[in-house]
Amino acid sequence: MERVLFMRRILACILIAMFVTRCSVKTEESRSLPALSLLSTPESSQRLIVFVHGVFGDPSGTWTNPSGQSWAELMKGDDAFHGFTLATYRYDTPLRGRTSGIEEVATRLLRQLEDSNVFQKLQ
Repeated sequence: MERVLFMRRILACILIAMFVTRCSVKTEESRSLPALSLLSTPESSQRLIVFVHGVFGDPSGTWTNPSGQSWAELMKGDDAFHGFTLATYRYDTPLRGRTSGIEEVATRLLRQLEDSNVFQKLQ
């Protein structure tokens, strides 16, 4: 029983360390990015992929590997994704205070896609 409690405490410490480390990745530069950024808009695109980061993340930190390559860059060079429009979506996820729920974030993303006429461009 003591071993199980010890292992739970170790796991909790690891999770807290991961959480704190991930929170510190967000930079002022990433906060100044527009909420919706179209990264790739081929002329004949009829499909859209939007990269949406997770809680306490941001588009650059979440979708870029340690060597500096992003998923979007990798996909642009892959023939399987030829003709796709690629975009990132950023939303605030503060450590403290009120934050938007998933429904609010999704609604804002939809409105921004509509306001940017992305759906008309994909037809």
